[in-house]
Amino acid sequence: MNSIYLDNAATTAIDPEVIAVMHASMQDTFGNPSSTHQFGRKAKSAVETARKNIANHFNITPSEIVFTSGATESNNLALKSHFHEVANQTKRHLVISSIEHKCVHAIADYLARTANVTVSVVHPDRNGVITPEAVESVLNENTSLVSVMHLNNELGTANPIADIGALCLERGIRLHSDAAQSFLKIPVDVDDMNVDFLSLSAHKVGGPKGVGAVYIRDRRARDIEPVVHGAGQEEGLRGGTLPTPLITSFAKATQTFPDVYRGLE
Repeated sequence: MNSIYLDNAATTAIDPEVIAVMHASMQDTFGNPSSTHQFGRKAKSAVETARKNIANHFNITPSEIVFTSGATESNNLALKSHFHEVANQTKRHLVISSIEHKCVHAIADYLARTANVTVSVVHPDRNGVITPEAVESVLNENTSLVSVMHLNNELGTANPIADIGALCLERGIRLHSDAAQSFLKIPVDVDDMNVDFLSLSAHKVGGPKGVGAVYIRDRRARDIEPVVHGAGQEEGLRGGTLPTPLITSFAKATQTFPDVYRGLE
């Protein structure tokens, strides 16, 4: 008896076209992207092409995309780097929602314990939505970051990130959104949503596990402290040899998944 897979909110099967790209990359672009020889340059070119392809989905500058191991690491980099950047300021108040991914709650607990960050948690309304009014009710003069996920993987509700973003922009507060579930499923526009950080994961869109990305607005003008220290990869923001096959297959997934997803609707 054949089983039917119904857990796509947790992870998706890898698209065969994505597997083909990964396999080809393992054979053709196996060089270290940080190496300056021919093989390294070829791998570096493949990584940068993938970065451009992913950035094109948001109409943003490719340099604002940093590759990570997935949305959990992206969330860590976004939240921790923000409070490192404001280390000498009094604005150390973080707002998160009660329906965030567990890793966001773990990060908030860590920041509260180690970085003198105070945390407020807002709850959804009866429809499972985090409203701008709920966020506004806990803001204060020391709030510098709000983190609300775009699409909840358990409730299936979409939060009004554009409205929350407008509220944050008016108050001079940065906004982070975990878009692992919403990317390629519902519209995501970082400018319309006034988002400063956006977390993505490949395995939610027909790509492989172990790779994701974080969008950081105006990244090169920011004082970003890496979560993973290394030998200068990703312009010093994320240490470790870049996994070219994972990155190129992530980019391929962003091209093939929309058609697959529409076929499931």
